[in-house]
Amino acid sequence: MPAGKFKSRHPDRVKVCLSDLYLFITTKVPKKSAKIARVPGLLSFKIYSAKMDLSKTWYLDITLQDSTTGKPIRRRIKKRINEYATVSERLSFAEAYREKLTQLLLSGYRFSSQTSFDVLDEKNENLSPDKLSLQDAIQSFYDGKVVANRSRATTNRIGFLLSLLKEFEKNHRPILLKDVTSEHCQALLDYIQKSRNIEGKTYNHYRATLSSIFVHYIKKNWIKWNPVLAVAAKSISKGNRHYPLTLDQIRRLKEIALREGDSQFVLYMYFCFYTLIRPGDELHLLQVGDLDDTSAWVQGKNAKKRVGRRIKLAPPLQKLIQENGIMGYPKDHYIFSAFKKPFPKPAGVNYFYKRQKKYLHLAGLDAGRHDVYCFKHSGAIHMHLNGATVVEIMHLAGHSNPTQTMDYLHNLGAISNMGHLERMPEI
Repeated sequence: MPAGKFKSRHPDRVKVCLSDLYLFITTKVPKKSAKIARVPGLLSFKIYSAKMDLSKTWYLDITLQDSTTGKPIRRRIKKRINEYATVSERLSFAEAYREKLTQLLLSGYRFSSQTSFDVLDEKNENLSPDKLSLQDAIQSFYDGKVVANRSRATTNRIGFLLSLLKEFEKNHRPILLKDVTSEHCQALLDYIQKSRNIEGKTYNHYRATLSSIFVHYIKKNWIKWNPVLAVAAKSISKGNRHYPLTLDQIRRLKEIALREGDSQFVLYMYFCFYTLIRPGDELHLLQVGDLDDTSAWVQGKNAKKRVGRRIKLAPPLQKLIQENGIMGYPKDHYIFSAFKKPFPKPAGVNYFYKRQKKYLHLAGLDAGRHDVYCFKHSGAIHMHLNGATVVEIMHLAGHSNPTQTMDYLHNLGAISNMGHLERMPEI
């Protein structure tokens, strides 16, 4: 078909197909367009050519699938394409851009709404084995690595690790991924421990996260070994920060929160105390639709063990839910949000921790002694003292087996094996 008879609904909107780019620089259209294999995550790729007018602005219109929500992400790329002076150069740039995007997606890279498209800029050649810095490696892993069972906490930890690495490299020379040594990993982890005053368990979490990043690039054959393996894990002292609160202390915190007009924090306290739900993803991502009149459903994707469970609600908690009108909100709203009421977006990771520290300080209690689990631990102790069995507490707390629950209660001081000493006869 002659080019002059080629009709388009939108003549200024030209779809770019790698195999058919010559449609726009030749006079004939092929009888059959070659089929292009579907690229995971790429929904559409178009070039707006202003009817091939070089005096006007061209741009690439790209729609990708958000790796976290599944929703479309639309981006327009204007700057680079308009630096070229001829039609063929601009079309060649579009072809090269799509080729680089395709390679990234086929290698496992995924985009989210927070991902920068700078990784596709021709001036950025860091995403190659020889030029990839450790910082860029972690950024790429954070943005694009999709793991089906990766929790929100793990994703956040990768983000924190990236931020801490940027701090660390202010006083240390940035290093390429292929040149990282065990000594460098040790220095980074020691910096994290010292600057954030973290304990052995959290240190080991960061160590495992850093190790998983190196494993990812080993599988891509970009590096040959994992330098984190030579860094020793820290020993973990049990229960050194898991200090529960007394009932009087909890009531004092409740009184302070209500005085501050923070009824949502009281609801947060009640959930932790009466259900033993974990204050991380299990509670932060709880939605209105997960509740009924007498129970709550912890979704498997939010649970630590990736196993969903139904939890019965104690009467005081049922009453507070009714008083706050929670069931009147849409089912897809998160119960806890930064707006102190159910909202489509959940509260941030540290939202309640910061408020808890504030109220502990106002109550004259040591915020460093009581972590975010203090309400859960207090509830577990009082359930045990009020006759709940180890199996019942195991189910509520989401433990794997009764032995774990026994150790848990023992470390909290709820179980003591020394009562028989009081009954020993005098000789």
